[in-house]
Amino acid sequence: MRLFLDFLCMGIAYTIAIIFASEGIDFHYDYKYNIIFIILIFIWYFSFNSTKLKSDFRGQSFTFEILYIFKNVIIQIISLMLLLFIIKEKDLTRLFVLYYFFALFFLLLIQKFILRKILELLRKRGRNIKNVLLVGADELAKNFFNEVISRPHYGFNLIGFIDDKIKEFLESKYLGGVNQLEKIIKEINIDFIIVALPNYASSKTEEIVKVAERYAKNVMIIPDYFKASISNFNVSMIGRFPLLSIREYRINELHWRIAKRTFDTFFSLLFFVVIFSWLFPIIALLIKLNSKGPVFFKQVREGRNNKQFLTYKFRTMRTDCSDLDENGKFKQATKDDPRITKIGKFLRKTNLDELPQFINVLKGEMSVVGPRPHLSLLADKSKEEINFYMVRNLVKPGITGWAQVNGYRGETKKIAQMLKRVEYDIWYIEHWSFFLDIQIIILTIWNMLKGDPNAY
Repeated sequence: MRLFLDFLCMGIAYTIAIIFASEGIDFHYDYKYNIIFIILIFIWYFSFNSTKLKSDFRGQSFTFEILYIFKNVIIQIISLMLLLFIIKEKDLTRLFVLYYFFALFFLLLIQKFILRKILELLRKRGRNIKNVLLVGADELAKNFFNEVISRPHYGFNLIGFIDDKIKEFLESKYLGGVNQLEKIIKEINIDFIIVALPNYASSKTEEIVKVAERYAKNVMIIPDYFKASISNFNVSMIGRFPLLSIREYRINELHWRIAKRTFDTFFSLLFFVVIFSWLFPIIALLIKLNSKGPVFFKQVREGRNNKQFLTYKFRTMRTDCSDLDENGKFKQATKDDPRITKIGKFLRKTNLDELPQFINVLKGEMSVVGPRPHLSLLADKSKEEINFYMVRNLVKPGITGWAQVNGYRGETKKIAQMLKRVEYDIWYIEHWSFFLDIQIIILTIWNMLKGDPNAY
């Protein structure tokens, strides 16, 4: 059905491209155009099956599917251009290729999105369901179980667990020990067997695979080192050996880094011309009138790949105060902190104190949106208490971020507060897109206007 719907979209896109490209010229439809379309159909069939587009993307976001749609459309366009070159067709111009590209991509997006929503609705109603047997009952299996039951649109029916030890959370889902797998397969209709055993139980995993293959059941294995903090990975091959990279993020791909850097530069230059050019003198004058000292406050912080750099902020505290407490530890700003000046309190409340960091953005040390840069002292303490803390430093820090617009900013008295902030930062890295950046910028502006209770 998916392939048939793709062919239908191709036919409509091909027709649209011919109609629009032939306007205003002496055009005659030729039988060769049918042959070209048939060849494109065959090419789509092979690319559809050789790429992941044939998958139903069960349990994956639509963004992930869009990537494979785009890849297949690009294959179509390259194939079409080669065909037109080979047959030396003059009527079907570059404009025709352009129309076909946009029409096909747009129609496929609509078709895949509607189909996804229909399938999600059917799955919620108990249709198009896959029966899953989970082998293992440790934390990894429990996390997978919670993921599946909290998202019924994935279309997985978890029929139960098998494990050599009964766990409290299993309740009626416990079906027996691992040695009963063959008996369970005979009695219950199973589509997938998902193994979530610890690495040291590799011999047991091998036995499970043998039993599953004996009854032609699909087996999937969740690696033991996949914890809640790891959700992006990539599988590659070196010879006959599969390699699994557990930290693969789109935001770190070269072309997306270039695109994000271009946006940062353009946005920062626009900000300096439109806002900073007149706002800076006003804020600088108010700071000078309110207290003695420089306009800017400079501080060394950690950036991408743990490289330190000098950040710029409008000074909000008195210069005769220390950043360290009596024990020599860094002292975070607190509510009603006596070190903060009157104008400083306003600047912090409205986030205006962060505006000079657009200088860091232009220098390439920061991005407009990203995890907030932390002091080395704070980073050293946090990375000892939070295992995945340093994942934040895989990308450039930002003036604003996903954690900040969700209320996780300012003082962190407890480790739980820092943990939530880090979780939001990693979620941003894993789910980055330009739309997400725009959303964060809009939310930041809104918070500046209404005031943030955690900004002090």
